Amino acid sequence: MHIHLILLLLSFQNHLRVEGSETETQRDALLSFKSQVSDPKNSLSGWTASANSSYCTWFGVSCSRSKGRVESLSLPGLSLFGKLPYQLTHLIFLNSLDLSNNKFEGQVPLHFSLLSCLELINLATNNQFHGFIPLFTNMINLTSLILGNNYLSSTTTLNYQLFDSFRNSTQLKMLMTYSNQMAGQLPISVANISRHLQHFCVADTLLTDSIPQGMRNFRNLESLSLEMNEFTGEMPLEIGDLRQLVQLSIYNNRLSEEIPDMFGNFTQLSFLRMGYNQFPGTIPASIGQCKQLNFLHLGINKLQGETPNENLSLSCRGFLKISYLDIRVATNNFAAENPVAKGGSGNVYKGMWLHPEDEESGSSLTLLERLNIAVDVASAMDYLHHDCDPRLVHCDLKPSKVLSDKTMGAWGFWIEYGLSDKTSTSEDVYSFGILLLEMFTTKMPTDKMFKKGLNLNKFASCMNENNQVLHIANPGLLKDCEYSSEST
Repeated sequence: MHIHLILLLLSFQNHLRVEGSETETQRDALLSFKSQVSDPKNSLSGWTASANSSYCTWFGVSCSRSKGRVESLSLPGLSLFGKLPYQLTHLIFLNSLDLSNNKFEGQVPLHFSLLSCLELINLATNNQFHGFIPLFTNMINLTSLILGNNYLSSTTTLNYQLFDSFRNSTQLKMLMTYSNQMAGQLPISVANISRHLQHFCVADTLLTDSIPQGMRNFRNLESLSLEMNEFTGEMPLEIGDLRQLVQLSIYNNRLSEEIPDMFGNFTQLSFLRMGYNQFPGTIPASIGQCKQLNFLHLGINKLQGETPNENLSLSCRGFLKISYLDIRVATNNFAAENPVAKGGSGNVYKGMWLHPEDEESGSSLTLLERLNIAVDVASAMDYLHHDCDPRLVHCDLKPSKVLSDKTMGAWGFWIEYGLSDKTSTSEDVYSFGILLLEMFTTKMPTDKMFKKGLNLNKFASCMNENNQVLHIANPGLLKDCEYSSEST
């Protein structure tokens, strides 16, 4: 009897030691994290080493109820910056890690795969993360991995290893690596990803070559985003087996085979965007069977012929590239009775609106002229969004779609537009912001200064965050403005 009691007490004592050691390890890991990152908003000020401070009550930390094990670390959008300490891997019971929308830098710790309890990892939009994407071999509980909008890199060989490492993540539902520098091919090992996958996004990652086979395995897939890469060849016919798809984005690639007539099974498809490729042939008639389709964009391809009758019933249509002669016909030779908006120095016409940028003129616009054009474009967008019935959404607003007349007023657009109450105007609003940046920085997105992940948007955001907004504009424009004021 006494022996059993002694053994029970010893066991309980060992249990307390283990729990005490566990508690100390987790506290040290969190304090190490705090000590190695900068916290401009003092969000982590309550993280103290005081014995009276329970880390389970710290901001952004959640623990299990029974044993006080750290299960969640959620610190998005706090402007935290610095490198992620490897001590984070000591939080072995962590099942959710959200450090998105901060300014972390350096490499993603290679030992993250040791955190086998993790279900969610969100490191998106930190911008300064670089180096190779780590492998996730032991992530057996992983359901969501979001690494988008960083500087993470890869190669064809590493891509194969990366996607093969998800073989054991059989519960994975969301995989998003968009806006990184993966480069190389999207390997056939992508077919090894979980059959439960619902959202797959590798948009804007410099991927090349053909789209691999194996997509038909993702029978639960709801969104597939492959846009803004360098994919060539054909669009795999097996994508037509993905009956749960709601969104399919494959625009801005170099796909050059005919679009397969595979859309009859897409009973849930709402958003289909395949513009800016080199698709030849005709528009597949089966697109008309997508009864839930709200947005279709097929512009800037090599498609020919008429739109099939089935497509005319869609609540939103994408239009094919047309000629200047077509525009003259649509506007009755730009007749006076056809303008739909009038800006400070020019008109916008009814019908299909076209005018590419005059690249041969070599004209240099002043700050005031650029401002006049911006006001005219804004007036036109306001008309499209609020005064047309049904309202129109441009869907592809950019400088090459705006023509300036001799008085430097915007008077025309080349427009592929959406027609629907459900079509969002937010895309036009975002594109208008980029248009303004291009106009007043006088830099195109392909400018030589934009490399290593830096783009026009990030450049402007950085200037804004450092209170240098006036430095966004081209100094020459401001100098011309000062000279003009002095002369006046």
